[in-house]
Amino acid sequence: AGPLSGNILVPILEIRHLGEDLGKLRPNVGFVSEHLQVGPQFTLQEFVAFYRTNFPNWNHQLFEQLIRDRKFNLKIYFSNCSRGQKMQFFLILALAQSPRLLFVDEVTSVLDFQAREYFMDKLNALVKNGGSVLITTNIISEVHWHTTDLVILKDHTAIFSGPRSELFAPYVKLQDDANSNVPSHPNAFYLGVDSIGKRSFLLPKKYLADSFKQFVIDGGPNISDVFIYLTEMGHQVA
Repeated sequence: AGPLSGNILVPILEIRHLGEDLGKLRPNVGFVSEHLQVGPQFTLQEFVAFYRTNFPNWNHQLFEQLIRDRKFNLKIYFSNCSRGQKMQFFLILALAQSPRLLFVDEVTSVLDFQAREYFMDKLNALVKNGGSVLITTNIISEVHWHTTDLVILKDHTAIFSGPRSELFAPYVKLQDDANSNVPSHPNAFYLGVDSIGKRSFLLPKKYLADSFKQFVIDGGPNISDVFIYLTEMGHQVA
C-alpha cells in the first residue's frame, strides 16, 4: 500500500515482466478494458493528439488505416460513442502504439461479429510481428482459431495451463450417427443436441472402446466443448 491522498489510500504495485519493471516497459505495453474512459472535454481527435506523444513507437499510418476501416469520426466526443465504438477506439489506440505486450480485458464481448473478426485478425497480425497478446474472455468460441496458449480458471484456480494443442489431446468428441446412438458411459460428458436431433458427447480417450469408434467426429472437440467439460465436471476424472 502507498501514501494517503486525502482520505483515499492509494496502492503502489510493482509488476514485473521477464524480470523487468512494467513501469519502465510502459511504452511497449498496451492495455484495453471496458473500464477505460476519455475526459468529457476531449474529442477523440484531441485525445489522440495527446495520447500518441506517450508512445515512441506510435504507428500513425496504421492508426489512420484502422480509423478508415472502422469508419470512425474523430471529431465526436467519447461520451457520444456507443459501448462497442468505445472499445473499438481503445483497441485502435493500443494497436497503433505498437506494443510488445498487449492485455485485452473482456472487450470483444461488446463487439458485433464483423468488428470482432476484424480486431482478432489485427491482434493475430501483432503476434505474427513478434508481439504477445493476453486476452481474458468468457466467450470461449471467439479464441478457438486464434489462441496459441490457454489458462482456464475455475474458482480462482488454474485447471488447465498450456499450449492449445494439449487442451484437445486427451479427448474425443462423439456424436450419434444415422443408424444408432452413442452407447451410454459414465465418463461420456453430454454436450447437447444439434438441429437434427443428434446428441454429442466428450469422452476422455482412455475410455475409448471399440464400441465408440464409429461415433468419433473427425474434427474433434472445440475449445467450448473442453471448457464446459473441465469447468463443470471433468478435470478431476480426465
